[in-house]
Amino acid sequence: MKLNSDDPRLTAFALGELDAAERKAVEAELDNTDECRHEVEEIARTAALLHAELAAEPLPGLTYAQQLAIEAKLMSGSGKAGSRDRSLLSVSRERNIIRLAVDFVAAVAMIMVAVIATSRFATHSPPDPRQASSPIAQTVKEEESDVSRASDAAFARWAAPYQRLQIPLVPLEETANYVPPEILPIGPAPAIRNSKS
Repeated sequence: MKLNSDDPRLTAFALGELDAAERKAVEAELDNTDECRHEVEEIARTAALLHAELAAEPLPGLTYAQQLAIEAKLMSGSGKAGSRDRSLLSVSRERNIIRLAVDFVAAVAMIMVAVIATSRFATHSPPDPRQASSPIAQTVKEEESDVSRASDAAFARWAAPYQRLQIPLVPLEETANYVPPEILPIGPAPAIRNSKS
């Protein structure tokens, strides 16, 4: 058996497609021929490169025209199969329509839930416990009035000495804008005498 660089067995050997007997025969011949050995190495590199490139390439989808052409060939090629079974394309098209309908209904339902929830939360205000007539509300009202009376009395006790001094008391909410009155000296300050002299 004599190999040359155009022998198809070299490609089959490089791709691992030979049976054991043929593989041993080609290996023996490759030991004697440098040109064929280089050819097998080149075929193996090319095959590895093609494999890597094809694995990285995205698979293209069929266009609508291609799908119709396949469906037409399926329908015309086999009259029995076309009448007995629905074509793959029509089943796929029906599934897509159903999927779109389900997605549309789900989207509409989500929008309705969002609108209803927003309108309920926007118009809903928490109840004021002071306006309720339950026993708990009555207790809250009584507690508030007791606290108010107690705080008024405490404030009056605290403010009494300042009121006698005629120092104006400013409510807390007005303190940010409060300007104290101008205090003018009455006369010269009295001299301080040293008691030791």
